[in-house]
Amino acid sequence: MKKTKIFIATLMLIGSIQAQTDVSLNITHEFQGEAFSYGQTYINTDGKAVKFSRVQYYLSGMSFTHDGGQTTPLTDEYVLASAHISNYNLGSYNLTNLEAFNFNLGVDAAANGTGTSNYSAPHPLAAQSPSMDWGWPSGYFFLVIDGMVDSNNDGTPNKYFQFHCLGNHLLRAVSVNVTATENGGSMEIQMFANIADWIQNINLISNGIQHNGGAINSEICDNTNDHTVFSAYTASVGQAEFLNSPNHLFVDYTIAYAPTIYYSFYSNEKLNVIITDLNGKIVLLRDNLPSEGNFFINKELPDGIYIATFTDGKSTKESIKFTVQN
Repeated sequence: MKKTKIFIATLMLIGSIQAQTDVSLNITHEFQGEAFSYGQTYINTDGKAVKFSRVQYYLSGMSFTHDGGQTTPLTDEYVLASAHISNYNLGSYNLTNLEAFNFNLGVDAAANGTGTSNYSAPHPLAAQSPSMDWGWPSGYFFLVIDGMVDSNNDGTPNKYFQFHCLGNHLLRAVSVNVTATENGGSMEIQMFANIADWIQNINLISNGIQHNGGAINSEICDNTNDHTVFSAYTASVGQAEFLNSPNHLFVDYTIAYAPTIYYSFYSNEKLNVIITDLNGKIVLLRDNLPSEGNFFINKELPDGIYIATFTDGKSTKESIKFTVQN
């Protein structure tokens, strides 16, 4: 009898392990329906030209609502999101159908009071470069937005702004009604983040540098929900096309004078890439690239905005703008 009970318990344990679903979070960062890239110039809602050099933020206090209203917390899980990175692993959980993804923008008070010395890389709460904390007791930066804005109306962003938001009072609870289903032991949550919504009604020219928990940074954090930064549905045809595209491109500006373009194409065909300036002049050609990888701009190019076009020589064609800053 004892052996039978052990056998049954073993089978139950195996069944429980098998029921685990690997969950990943895919955040498509955009700016008013346009794919987001560092260094690219956008028109803000106030009509000013803006570009960004850094957008990072923490997610904490995460939980799933799933399978008929059940709630599963993600204990001690944190995400440090960057606007040029889409995919984040959230771990394995016993769920089949997801109904909502719940989280806080920022770091919960308990962890915010501990300090980076309590964590080692690659933990999201470990020390980062560039820094995501102001030291203790001030704590982590919940949200960082750095860039430039056109202050003289010539169409070129020229004045720096920095919003580094810190303080427990800036924590903002968010719930996004998403639908996702377990497929082959894995599940991917698809979510949009519209960066333009965070700076809605913020005067980027007059407010300049804000490394604090003051009124301006509080308003930016309020905009998370007031203007719905995070969403799981498409608000425009452009967004729908962006999300449903099987191909993905983004630019890494770690080396501003020689950016790297990360790409992933659904087709297994070899790819060609053509780099042109805004006048259409070809400045760089490469062919016979794999369907997924990173393309390093190893040619010295003058400062300016360029367009990279990837094609498989047939019907597949994707383009992205990028900026070179020497």
